[in-house]
Amino acid sequence: MQNGLMSIFNNDSPLGRFMTKVWIIVASNLMFILFSLPVFTIGAAWTAMSYVNLRCVRYNEINPIKDFWESFLRCFKRSTMIFIIYAALALFLMLEIYATGKAEGMIFFFRFPLCGILAVLFILAVHTFPVIAVFNDPVRDVIRNSIVFSVQNIGKTIILFILYVIPAGLTYLFSDYAPLFAFIWFFFGFGLISFLTSKLLHSEFAPYISDGDCKRE
Repeated sequence: MQNGLMSIFNNDSPLGRFMTKVWIIVASNLMFILFSLPVFTIGAAWTAMSYVNLRCVRYNEINPIKDFWESFLRCFKRSTMIFIIYAALALFLMLEIYATGKAEGMIFFFRFPLCGILAVLFILAVHTFPVIAVFNDPVRDVIRNSIVFSVQNIGKTIILFILYVIPAGLTYLFSDYAPLFAFIWFFFGFGLISFLTSKLLHSEFAPYISDGDCKRE
C-alpha cells in the first residue's frame, strides 16, 4: 500500500510530472509579476518566463527560480531594448487609433489598418521574447528571426494570437468577476499562457537548436 502511494507521488509518475509542471508555471508566473513591477523590465521578465517554460517543455524537471534569474540577467539588455521599441510603437498606434476613432469622414476608417498593424506588432512580440530566450543573437537578427518564425507556420501564429487575446478579452468583458480574474492572473495566468506558447514554439525552434541550448550557462 505504502509503495503504491509512493509510486503515485514519485516525480516520474504522471501525477508527479503534472505537479512539477504546475509548480513551474506558478513559480514563473509569480517571478514574472515581481520582475515586471518597474514596467521597463517587462521585456526581460517575459523573456525569462519564456526561458523557464521552454526548458520545462524540453527537460521537464528544472529550477524555475534559478533559471528565471539567470535568463533575466543574461538577456536583460536585448529584451529591454526591444521591449522599449515595441512599447513605443504600440503606444503610437493606440494613440492614432484613438484619434482616428474620434474623427469624422474617411479618416475614421484609417483606424482599421492601424488595428491590423497593432495586431501584427503583438504577434511579433509573442515570438520575439521566446526567440531571445533561446538564441543569443543581436537585436536585428532577433527581430528578423521572429518574423520568420511568425510567418513560416501561420496556423500556429493564429493559435498563439487567440491564446493571448481571448483571456485578455474575457477579463475586460466580464469585469464583474474581477477578483476571480485577478487571482488567475496573479498565480498562474501569465505562466500558463507562456507554457502553452512554449509547447507550440518548441517544435519550431527544435530544428535550429542543439541539445545544449536552453540549458543553464
